Amino acid sequence: MFDVLFRSGWEIRVWDCEGTVRPENSEMFERMEKDPEVNWVKAGNFVFPLHKSVKVNKRLLSKLEGWGYRVLRNRGGAINWSGVYFVTVFEFGELLRIITKYSDVEDASAKQQKVSYAMKQLFT
Repeated sequence: MFDVLFRSGWEIRVWDCEGTVRPENSEMFERMEKDPEVNWVKAGNFVFPLHKSVKVNKRLLSKLEGWGYRVLRNRGGAINWSGVYFVTVFEFGELLRIITKYSDVEDASAKQQKVSYAMKQLFT
Protein backbone atom coordinates (compact mmCIF):
# COMPACT_ATOMS: atom_id res chain seq x y z
CA MET A 1 0.00 0.00 0.00
CA PHE A 2 2.77 2.45 0.92
CA ASP A 3 5.10 1.19 -1.81
CA VAL A 4 4.52 4.39 -3.75
CA LEU A 5 6.48 6.24 -1.04
CA PHE A 6 9.56 4.18 -1.94
CA ARG A 7 9.72 4.73 -5.69
CA SER A 8 13.22 4.30 -7.08
CA GLY A 9 12.89 6.45 -10.19
CA TRP A 10 12.79 3.32 -12.34
CA GLU A 11 9.86 1.57 -13.97
CA ILE A 12 8.88 -1.34 -16.16
CA ARG A 13 6.89 -0.31 -19.22
CA VAL A 14 4.90 -3.21 -20.60
CA TRP A 15 3.64 -3.14 -24.14
CA ASP A 16 2.75 -6.07 -26.40
CA CYS A 17 3.82 -8.61 -23.76
CA GLU A 18 7.34 -7.12 -23.44
CA GLY A 19 8.58 -5.18 -20.43
CA THR A 20 11.33 -2.59 -20.67
CA VAL A 21 13.19 -1.69 -17.50
CA ARG A 22 13.98 2.01 -17.76
CA PRO A 23 14.23 5.24 -15.81
CA GLU A 24 11.00 7.16 -15.27
CA ASN A 25 12.80 10.28 -16.52
CA SER A 26 12.36 10.41 -20.31
CA GLU A 27 15.50 12.50 -20.88
CA MET A 28 17.67 9.95 -19.07
CA PHE A 29 16.05 7.16 -21.07
CA GLU A 30 16.80 8.93 -24.35
CA ARG A 31 20.45 9.41 -23.33
CA MET A 32 20.70 5.72 -22.46
CA GLU A 33 19.24 4.68 -25.82
CA LYS A 34 22.03 6.56 -27.61
CA ASP A 35 24.87 5.64 -25.24
CA PRO A 36 27.30 3.14 -26.82
CA GLU A 37 28.24 1.92 -23.32
CA VAL A 38 24.73 0.51 -22.79
CA ASN A 39 23.66 -2.88 -24.14
CA TRP A 40 19.94 -3.59 -24.14
CA VAL A 41 19.70 -7.22 -23.06
CA LYS A 42 16.59 -9.34 -23.55
CA ALA A 43 15.80 -11.67 -20.65
CA GLY A 44 12.65 -13.60 -21.51
CA ASN A 45 9.87 -11.04 -21.90
CA PHE A 46 11.94 -8.21 -20.43
CA VAL A 47 14.64 -5.87 -21.75
CA PHE A 48 17.30 -4.51 -19.38
CA PRO A 49 19.94 -1.80 -19.89
CA LEU A 50 23.34 -3.19 -18.86
CA HIS A 51 26.83 -1.76 -19.13
CA LYS A 52 28.79 -3.30 -22.00
CA SER A 53 31.40 -4.70 -19.59
CA VAL A 54 28.81 -7.05 -18.06
CA LYS A 55 29.00 -10.46 -19.69
CA VAL A 56 25.58 -12.02 -19.80
CA ASN A 57 25.04 -15.69 -19.00
CA LYS A 58 21.97 -17.93 -18.84
CA ARG A 59 21.74 -17.79 -15.06
CA LEU A 60 21.77 -13.98 -15.05
CA LEU A 61 19.07 -13.87 -17.74
CA SER A 62 16.92 -16.26 -15.73
CA LYS A 63 17.30 -14.21 -12.54
CA LEU A 64 16.56 -10.94 -14.36
CA GLU A 65 13.41 -12.39 -15.88
CA GLY A 66 12.26 -13.65 -12.48
CA TRP A 67 12.86 -10.21 -10.99
CA GLY A 68 10.75 -8.58 -13.70
CA TYR A 69 7.84 -10.92 -13.07
CA ARG A 70 8.05 -10.30 -9.30
CA VAL A 71 7.85 -6.54 -9.78
CA LEU A 72 4.81 -6.86 -12.02
CA ARG A 73 3.13 -9.22 -9.57
CA ASN A 74 3.89 -6.85 -6.67
CA ARG A 75 2.12 -4.04 -8.55
CA GLY A 76 -0.88 -6.25 -9.33
CA GLY A 77 0.03 -6.56 -13.00
CA ALA A 78 1.17 -9.15 -15.50
CA ILE A 79 3.27 -9.28 -18.65
CA ASN A 80 0.10 -9.41 -20.76
CA TRP A 81 -1.33 -6.24 -19.13
CA SER A 82 0.14 -3.21 -20.85
CA GLY A 83 1.01 -0.38 -18.53
CA VAL A 84 3.68 1.31 -16.45
CA TYR A 85 4.76 -0.36 -13.21
CA PHE A 86 7.07 1.52 -10.83
CA VAL A 87 10.04 -0.15 -9.15
CA THR A 88 10.57 0.42 -5.41
CA VAL A 89 13.98 1.13 -3.93
CA PHE A 90 13.87 -2.33 -2.34
CA GLU A 91 13.23 -4.04 -5.68
CA PHE A 92 15.91 -1.87 -7.26
CA GLY A 93 18.38 -3.00 -4.61
CA GLU A 94 17.46 -6.61 -5.34
CA LEU A 95 18.12 -5.99 -9.04
CA LEU A 96 21.57 -4.58 -8.28
CA ARG A 97 22.36 -7.63 -6.13
CA ILE A 98 21.26 -9.97 -8.94
CA ILE A 99 23.45 -8.20 -11.49
CA THR A 100 26.39 -8.18 -9.08
CA LYS A 101 26.06 -11.81 -8.07
CA TYR A 102 25.27 -13.51 -11.37
CA SER A 103 27.08 -11.48 -14.03
CA ASP A 104 30.53 -12.07 -15.43
CA VAL A 105 32.71 -9.11 -16.36
CA GLU A 106 35.59 -8.69 -18.79
CA ASP A 107 38.27 -7.21 -16.51
CA ALA A 108 39.17 -6.71 -12.86
CA SER A 109 38.34 -3.00 -12.76
CA ALA A 110 34.88 -3.68 -14.12
CA LYS A 111 34.46 -6.46 -11.56
CA GLN A 112 34.11 -3.80 -8.85
CA GLN A 113 31.31 -2.19 -10.87
CA LYS A 114 29.13 -5.16 -11.74
CA VAL A 115 26.02 -3.03 -11.75
CA SER A 116 24.58 -1.82 -15.01
CA TYR A 117 25.56 1.59 -16.28
CA ALA A 118 21.94 2.60 -16.40
CA MET A 119 21.31 1.65 -12.78
CA LYS A 120 24.45 3.42 -11.63
CA GLN A 121 23.17 6.67 -13.08
CA LEU A 122 20.49 6.78 -10.40
CA PHE A 123 23.13 7.38 -7.73
CA THR A 124 25.29 9.95 -9.56
